[in-house]
Amino acid sequence: MHKNRKCGFSLAEAMITILIIGILTLLSVPVAKKIVKKDSNPNKGIWMATRNSNGEAVYWKKGMGNKDNPDKWTKCNTTCEINGQAVNDCCVFDSPLNVRNFSLTAVGGGGR
Repeated sequence: MHKNRKCGFSLAEAMITILIIGILTLLSVPVAKKIVKKDSNPNKGIWMATRNSNGEAVYWKKGMGNKDNPDKWTKCNTTCEINGQAVNDCCVFDSPLNVRNFSLTAVGGGGR
């Protein structure tokens, strides 16, 4: 007598497994797109401030034109306090809503 042994998977079991894997893949696509979109623009929201050739405080943010020419940047008209003294032309950065992480690069150059 031969015993009827089953080896492997039936066609129905294999198709159900493939269906479950397909559904899980489809559910993960929005998450993968969000991750790719988040990392696709690492320079999102660039903001820079310096002094132009006239010594005026100026700033540039992404989308405002040429970032290599501070003489054409927007002048800062904010009064702020530095070391207890009022300064008439300083730039103040207002963070955009819903931003949690910032990267700051400070470059020093000489003094008075």
